[in-house]
Amino acid sequence: MGLETPPEKSRKVTPGLKPKRRSKGSSKLSIPSGEIDVEVSVGGRTVKLTNLQKPFWPELGITKGDLLQYYADVSPVLLPHLEDRAMVMKRYPHGAHGGLD
Repeated sequence: MGLETPPEKSRKVTPGLKPKRRSKGSSKLSIPSGEIDVEVSVGGRTVKLTNLQKPFWPELGITKGDLLQYYADVSPVLLPHLEDRAMVMKRYPHGAHGGLD
């Protein structure tokens, strides 16, 4: 299972701005690139991740899958700071610039 994006699905990105795929020392969770929908098991639960190729920031070539991998990579450092804090998550069904409806 390679983590590189296949050539036919490659995107043009601005160097240094795109989150990198999992590397040594990052989170244990690896979201496969090139997949549209996957199921992952975390903490004894199975979660279905859908539309992973959906562009969130098309001008940077960042997809929903890239964003979720970034969240997984920073979670060991971030989650202890979020414990016992209120969270709000807005849906952006048309990407970051597409509005809420």
